[in-house]
Amino acid sequence: GIPAIASNVGGINEALPKSHLFKVGSISELATKLSEEKQQNDARIAEATSLQKVAGERFSIKRMVADTLNFYRQLI
Repeated sequence: GIPAIASNVGGINEALPKSHLFKVGSISELATKLSEEKQQNDARIAEATSLQKVAGERFSIKRMVADTLNFYRQLI
């Protein structure tokens, strides 16, 4: 999903968790929330890249064919 950060006004505080809200007019709180979101986003991207690499290694066509052939050879 798309991250959301908002000032704590009106019904917004009912729609978003407190961790995504900053005090109305507080530039420093907004900057902190944006920085936190950027860091979390970088971590999500790094994790996704790592998982993609692992999946590519474990489930490549070459690997799947080799594993399947080994399985059938063991049955013989």
